[in-house]
Amino acid sequence: MITDYQPTDFEGITTHDEEDLGEGAGSAAPELELSAEATLSAYAQLLGAHQRARDELLAPIREQLAAVDAEFLPAIEAAKRTVTEHVLAHGESLRAGGLHAVVMPGRVSWDSKALDGYAAAHPEVRQFRRQGQATVSIREAK
Repeated sequence: MITDYQPTDFEGITTHDEEDLGEGAGSAAPELELSAEATLSAYAQLLGAHQRARDELLAPIREQLAAVDAEFLPAIEAAKRTVTEHVLAHGESLRAGGLHAVVMPGRVSWDSKALDGYAAAHPEVRQFRRQGQATVSIREAK
């Protein structure tokens, strides 16, 4: 195998068989028996092993890919820039060659900190405030 990852490296992470999950279980979700920190560390090791395996496979063709990119990317970027400038200048979407260049209006944003301060003095505006659910982003530590 290309990578040094072995399934036994993370014995604390187990999955249940479908029959163990009971009736109506469509997929077997992992049951994490390690601490969150140990599981995150195992996740990082898996990501690293995955990337090393990919890098090893891609190494022989990286030069060929770079040559193809050098040939095509300047023309691709120039065409994209031209289409973008045209669509923005005319304010209308454009269809051609199986592509659709869609003009999108600029996003509206509000200064949340300033509005929170305003809401302290004018609580009636709080009814218009919405907050979504929390999410998790896993990224490389610096």
